[in-house]
Amino acid sequence: VFGAPYHPAVWARPAPLALISLGGALGAVAGYELTLTFPVRAGHFPFTTFAINMGGAFLLGTLLEWPARHRDETHWGRWLVGVGLLGAFTTFSTMAVELTLLGRDGHTLSAVVYGAASLAVSVAAVLLGLVAAGQRRAPVPAEGESRPSSAYSSRGLSAHPPATSSRRRPGEY
Repeated sequence: VFGAPYHPAVWARPAPLALISLGGALGAVAGYELTLTFPVRAGHFPFTTFAINMGGAFLLGTLLEWPARHRDETHWGRWLVGVGLLGAFTTFSTMAVELTLLGRDGHTLSAVVYGAASLAVSVAAVLLGLVAAGQRRAPVPAEGESRPSSAYSSRGLSAHPPATSSRRRPGEY
């Protein structure tokens, strides 16, 4: 990765790199197989790439929220699925090329619709993924922490402050 700062705590550990590599191989193959099964025709709306990117956005939203709710932001699934599989499966560069080709070949309306829909629907898909993973619910209690009473849990508020050892960081739900 050119220009990326070297961080020995991440790059020196073989486990995350192996998980990213495995996930990346699986995601790239899955995306490639979908484009073979449902090819994108020149001058037409690229539904395959659109569906791949929107599905990936939803899954990334889910993956972002679930470990945070369960107080496990370092879960191996983030490396395997988030960085590896979904990083290789979804493809911003293909979307950019398809937009450029649609515009260059005179399909300006399709290019504008594709670009706008990709942005709007991907943001909505991430938000839906966050909600599906439980963003609006109270966090799962940490070990030794009591569950909030029902009067407070519907609003995501804790009836009892967490123990000092399990305090949440600012911005954590």
